[in-house]
Amino acid sequence: VSVFNGAGRMIFGILFDKIGHRRTMFCIVFVYALASAALLGTLFTGSTILLVASFVLTGAGYGGAVAMNPVFAARFFGRKNYGANYSIINISPIFAVIIGPTVGSGDYLRAFIFVGIFTAIAFAAMLLMKKPEGNTSD
Repeated sequence: VSVFNGAGRMIFGILFDKIGHRRTMFCIVFVYALASAALLGTLFTGSTILLVASFVLTGAGYGGAVAMNPVFAARFFGRKNYGANYSIINISPIFAVIIGPTVGSGDYLRAFIFVGIFTAIAFAAMLLMKKPEGNTSD
């Protein structure tokens, strides 16, 4: 997972330079959607290949998200209050650590379904998000 986390940072960083922030973030959410599908497939088939694929995709997606967070904070909100905005964006793992075990509680199917639900929420949020008024950054 860690190797693909690092690879995801590089790959999505390069992708950002070529296609821009918004499209890169959609690609990252898509990778998470594939990881969710692979996790569910693993549960129903017991396939080691799907399990490894889910680890690869999860690592790459997480690496890409981490690499894009500072860019997102600067581009979306502008440079003013960058430190505070970036800090708020990086709080999300705290919620994941609390919510994950709570919704999973030893039931992998339920946990994997929630991964898919949160991925869908992230995709919907990306579609609905608009830059705050008055932000003139790129």
